[in-house]
Amino acid sequence: MTTENPPNFPPNTLQVMRAVCGVADDQAKLCALLERLYHEFWVNHVQVAQPDAFVPIFKQVLGVETAERVLAEAATKGKATLTKNTDYAFSTGAFGLPWMVCTNAKGETEGFWGIDHFGHVSQFLDLPKPGNTGGWKSVL
Repeated sequence: MTTENPPNFPPNTLQVMRAVCGVADDQAKLCALLERLYHEFWVNHVQVAQPDAFVPIFKQVLGVETAERVLAEAATKGKATLTKNTDYAFSTGAFGLPWMVCTNAKGETEGFWGIDHFGHVSQFLDLPKPGNTGGWKSVL
């Protein structure tokens, strides 16, 4: 956690979001990439929204061959995926991040906004409470 925002905050993240969409189908790669981008931006204040910063990160995390394919498809496939995901988010009522659309075992679907609503998500999904604590003492 840092106490300072990176320079030029908030950045225009359109290019890097399109590129990230190229690995959306591989959760392990997506998580590794997002973790690295997050760390570089918030901890090291690297301007990861700029191609000269995010291209090397993609190559390091994904490997050169995969990164080059993903980056080459960012303007077409990545753009289409980002547009589809954005349209879906708006159609479900999203207005901020994180936005979660959850479907429980009863088939009911509901949207939740904000990190402070993870407790509501857990309750809606009927997730087991941790340990023998008698409940959720803290969600964060």
